[in-house]
Amino acid sequence: MGSIEIELFTTLDLVGQAPGGPDEDPIGFPFGGWQAPLLDDVAGEQVAAAYEGTDALLLGRRTYDIFAAFWPHQEGGPDDDFAALFNRIPKYVASRGKPDLSWAGSAQIGPDLAAAVREVRDRHEHVKVVGSLGLVQTLLREKLFDRLDLWVHPIVLGVGKSVFDGGAVPTNLTLLEPPAASPAGTVLLRYGLADGTPRRATWPPPTAASVLQTRPTEAGAPMAIQRLDNIGIVVADLDAAVAFFVELGMELEGRAPIEGAWAGSVVGLDGMRSEIAMMRVPGGSGRLELSTYHSPDAVDIGLGTAPSNTLGLHRVMFAVDDIDDTVERLGALGATLVGEIVRYEDAYRLCYLRGQEGIIVALAEELG
Repeated sequence: MGSIEIELFTTLDLVGQAPGGPDEDPIGFPFGGWQAPLLDDVAGEQVAAAYEGTDALLLGRRTYDIFAAFWPHQEGGPDDDFAALFNRIPKYVASRGKPDLSWAGSAQIGPDLAAAVREVRDRHEHVKVVGSLGLVQTLLREKLFDRLDLWVHPIVLGVGKSVFDGGAVPTNLTLLEPPAASPAGTVLLRYGLADGTPRRATWPPPTAASVLQTRPTEAGAPMAIQRLDNIGIVVADLDAAVAFFVELGMELEGRAPIEGAWAGSVVGLDGMRSEIAMMRVPGGSGRLELSTYHSPDAVDIGLGTAPSNTLGLHRVMFAVDDIDDTVERLGALGATLVGEIVRYEDAYRLCYLRGQEGIIVALAEELG
């Protein structure tokens, strides 16, 4: 069995978005290319050494598209070593869409990503995952990696996609070698996946001082929210709604009955009985809670046919690889376009669909 090795450039606040250039992933991110001013010979040698023995690449769709447009044209140039390597070895693309696989040696994997990654690992010795933050979240969550290389750069951005953006689960790691710093202050941290999950101390008991340190320092100071956990949508046919969002590309996290006095007290309904299905975005932090009510009966106020400017209307938006393919697949389940598929400048193709139970689902395909 080979090794899945994640190679990431990050800031001190763990932003991993668009280190290479301003056009790499520009939407909502003003710092594209933040790594360039911090490059030096030592870091360059570390990166080159990390790729020794690499015999396959495992990439997300966006990173693959960037690489496929760049590396085939770089042999004979200053990056000839990397170009020759990347052009020679197999490239595996994790995508639900229809990527252009014209780069020699490219193949799409899926739809069972976890099984496909295990097959790739069995087939090769050193499989490199470069960038591909969305794919990385799935690998982290499923613990489908063997080594994690982080080049931590001495800047803080405060905005951008995080290395651990929704994929982190309790995981033990072991430091494989001492941290290595470059003259510019970039530190290479190389970790290996370890067994088990983190433990917490039970002794000594917390002191009064340590408890006080966890409280706000100012009287009445507001507490920050931790995250947007999920968006809830009430449906009449739970099975059909689950099937719709699975076809869209979400995963069923689990189903459970909800009933009892506590549940009725939360939602303000006596005798409340329902069933929920929790859906999640693979490799991301987005979740939907679909619920159907057995008691009391659900109330239909006509939102399923309401226009897009109706007060209180539910709309959920998803970024997709291929908007045309997604519209076609969801159309087979009864979804219809609210308007048209439109192009917004050179950034997105966008549309609204009215899907299961009349829920409006917005789709966005990034261009570039």
